[in-house]
Amino acid sequence: MNPKKTKVIYLGIFLVILSSLILPNIQFSRGQSQSMYDIPQNVEYQVEINYTLTNLNNTNDYYFKIARLDNRVSNPIMGDNLAPYQLSELEYSRIINTNTNPHIEHDQYGNAYDLFNTTLDPNQNISLSQKYNIVLNEITFRDISDYEIGNYNMSDEMFNLYCNKSEIYFDRNDPDLIYASNNLTGILYRDNPIEKAEKIVNWVSNYLTYEDILTDEMGASWAYDNQRGDCSEFSDLMITLLRIQNIPARKITGFVISNQPELRPYKGQNWNFSTNIGTNKIPFIGHAWIEYYVDNVGWIASDPTWHRFTENYFNRIDFQRFTLNIGENFTVPLNSDYYSEFPQPYVDSTNNDALFNSEYYVNIEVLNVNLKSLDDFPYIITIIPMSVFFLIVIIYKLANFQNQEILTRKKKSMRFSKTYIKDPYDQSVESNNASMPLPNSSNIYNSQSQQEFIYSYNDYHILQPEIPIQEAIQYKTIPQSYPYSNDEIMNLKNQANNLNVELLSRNNEIRKLTGYVGNLQSQIFNHEMRKNQLNQETGNLILEIQHFEKDNLELHQKIAPLWSKIDMLKNQLISKEKSIKRLKQPKAVMTPLLKNKLSYQNLGLDKEAQFIFNQNSNKIKRKICPKCGAVGHSIMDFIDKNNIISYTPVIIYGKKNRCKNCGKDF
Repeated sequence: MNPKKTKVIYLGIFLVILSSLILPNIQFSRGQSQSMYDIPQNVEYQVEINYTLTNLNNTNDYYFKIARLDNRVSNPIMGDNLAPYQLSELEYSRIINTNTNPHIEHDQYGNAYDLFNTTLDPNQNISLSQKYNIVLNEITFRDISDYEIGNYNMSDEMFNLYCNKSEIYFDRNDPDLIYASNNLTGILYRDNPIEKAEKIVNWVSNYLTYEDILTDEMGASWAYDNQRGDCSEFSDLMITLLRIQNIPARKITGFVISNQPELRPYKGQNWNFSTNIGTNKIPFIGHAWIEYYVDNVGWIASDPTWHRFTENYFNRIDFQRFTLNIGENFTVPLNSDYYSEFPQPYVDSTNNDALFNSEYYVNIEVLNVNLKSLDDFPYIITIIPMSVFFLIVIIYKLANFQNQEILTRKKKSMRFSKTYIKDPYDQSVESNNASMPLPNSSNIYNSQSQQEFIYSYNDYHILQPEIPIQEAIQYKTIPQSYPYSNDEIMNLKNQANNLNVELLSRNNEIRKLTGYVGNLQSQIFNHEMRKNQLNQETGNLILEIQHFEKDNLELHQKIAPLWSKIDMLKNQLISKEKSIKRLKQPKAVMTPLLKNKLSYQNLGLDKEAQFIFNQNSNKIKRKICPKCGAVGHSIMDFIDKNNIISYTPVIIYGKKNRCKNCGKDF
């Protein structure tokens, strides 16, 4: 094959492989950030929460505390440097049938809760409904060097929360755990915090046997002594061993949509979870994992339980776990005890005999997925090593072609002037170039280069001082005389010059392509930096919105009593205005004469009205019509609105009589 064409073919293959290595990085290098983590995949979910409690007996008071699915991003106020594990947006929150307005509580760890209470009669209920849009990111941390890790400030409040103290489930003063952390895990004094954490997670995952039968949290010491436990014990033991190494660590609790790490959700996929066993819904899959803190890096998530089964959950977390709580020692209403893991949802009553039915129900639907294709893993395992191998071969071939062209040009130039040695046994070669047939083997000494070459067989060789003997070009059929014309010599020289020019041109093309690739990589890096900057700005805006919402809630809480007071004052004002209006109305005064003339007597057994006139006589007279003389039931009385007797406390009208027989009013 023509060497020139072959070199062009190899160069084309080189460019194709180079582009195949660059393009996948452009496609899948999502989320590389200044915070030393990547976001290779994420899933967006819609989460609907419905909680209902029905009172069954008596009238009972209930108190509730329910954790929210809040944002998990960096929080400068809390001093957290955190990757965006969980991006949460609350669309609505409704609580029906509460005694007072619900309020949101934030604890020392930054967790958010809905607190409310109610009084329920038998068969009455209270309900909570919330809807979230949540993006769960897969977070992976790259290899971090020693010089990128800062020094801990042991006086920081974070160490009081997550490192210095011994807790009931995290006993860092346990001698057995101290021995295990310092000796059994393989930690060396020179190891940085990340290297220590990796050795601890590997040791814990191999040391403990997973058992999903424990009903209560047992803690790190129990797990070490019994060499078994569920996700709580795996997390407790790893956290305690990290704290013994003076590395802040904390527990994260929540629930996962599956216990299969390889799960790949698809758009429209749906799950229904419930706390009620026996329904057609899936029981909650509660889970716990850990985060440990590295200065200048932040909080790094790891899952020692799932790491036991897949060995890829160190410095990595997936997109199928929802976080409810961070930390330990949680408080609840009506109870002075502390909970290491918050009981979601929490409800209690002041009546120990209270009976109720409740259900905490969660519906989860996949809105969008951003996942790598299934071909990515074989691509990384097979294509990249093969590409590197072919690149090495191509570079080697290109180098050989360049050397061969140089040797070919030298070969052609050496054939122009020849000094033929007639005597094959002459061991001295005075000329710069020589060609001769040698029988079997001979030693030839070139006095100009002061080198001795050993030749064998009857091959024709060209002796050239600059070329080592192993690279000398052999000629099988060179005649004893090979005359060249001057034109041929010039033509060959021109061809050699053209080849040199072409080689330089190809080298320039390679340099340009290398520069172009470098520019592409620089642009990609700049785009990623800009993307990370926008993500950081978005996180800051989200934090500002949260602060505004918190301030707005506080203002509403302050304004609500004022509105109540205003309503009370309005009612008092209306009442006083009515009293003033009533007092301003004219009043009638009964004269002594009228008072002496009128008196009243209780009704008799016949229930007939008997109006008594007191005119210097105690004789009782019945009502008699002055026109027709009718008496008894023929006489009826009615209110005379033209005759006002009194204005206070209300208007009192006088009465008249009317005869039913003749219609006479008197």
